[in-house]
Amino acid sequence: MLGSRELLQMTRDCLDAVENPDVGLDRALHRMSRLGRLLPDAKLLAWAELQITGRDGDDDIAVTLRELMPVGMSREASQQALEAAFGLFIQSRKYGPKTETGTPGYPGPFENILLDIEVRNDTIRRVAEVPRPSGDAFLIEKVVLSAQNEIRQIVQKHYTIVQRVRNQARRLLIATEAQLVFGASAEDAFHRTQRKVDAWLEAKAPEAGKGFRMAFRRGAEDDPEAWSQALLACRRVLEAVADVLYPPKDEAIIMPDGRRRSLGQDKYINRLWQFAQERLGESATGRTLEGQVEALGNRIDQLYKLSNKGVHSTVEQYELDQALLGTYLVVGELFRLSEAS
Repeated sequence: MLGSRELLQMTRDCLDAVENPDVGLDRALHRMSRLGRLLPDAKLLAWAELQITGRDGDDDIAVTLRELMPVGMSREASQQALEAAFGLFIQSRKYGPKTETGTPGYPGPFENILLDIEVRNDTIRRVAEVPRPSGDAFLIEKVVLSAQNEIRQIVQKHYTIVQRVRNQARRLLIATEAQLVFGASAEDAFHRTQRKVDAWLEAKAPEAGKGFRMAFRRGAEDDPEAWSQALLACRRVLEAVADVLYPPKDEAIIMPDGRRRSLGQDKYINRLWQFAQERLGESATGRTLEGQVEALGNRIDQLYKLSNKGVHSTVEQYELDQALLGTYLVVGELFRLSEAS
């Protein structure tokens, strides 16, 4: 899987191709289609495929485009992407008078447009080179010029379409570039954190590190059983970290409000709370970290229970990802706290 940096470079390469008049726009469209698949960006992909095929939304192309939509994308989201792509396509391809059905005429696939421009320009040149027959020179020249002008008008209409498509491609790619720049920055921040957390795990809790790798691997699969195993791995990671930072104790702790906090083997969330409180006390930072640990533990337990009940539809990929990332970041904060103390 390509990262944000690689995808950003691909986007900028496509943008350079679109903005360079010496690069065939048909080649740039094929590059954009590939980029749309890799991102994945349903709107960009559908728009590029429509431009390449030159079809304005008939049933066959609609079915084909739906098959190209990203895996896991809802029907509603894919329909919105297709409608947006169709709208842009129609704007770029307006050509000639309306047909009997009330829709504008379209000059077909983009490669056909470019070929037609080339052929018609060649025709203009050839008409100028045709030997003039004898007769009324003025009338003959008038007929020749009229033929050339008629062809030039068609070429100009096609050039207008090319320019519209080029401008649309540029706007789409600039928007994609902006998204990827943000994504690359976020990815860099996560990787910096990841390197530190991985180093802590390797040094202090290697079993938790193995659990993380398994959790992320299973979480990337499109399988309910794999998701359940990923969530179980998160629970085990927190337990392993708690064993390192605050080993189990037989005696319960009496809280300032009089409540008892058990710190046994199975009370790993309590032990992580206690660790944070002893390091940070009642400070705002300490209360925040305790709240994060509590919320994360409760959320993982809830999702794990749901996944085990077989109601996969109630566990969204986004929720699973948040549980995985949340566990990773909280563990990093706990280990950072252990070093600071």
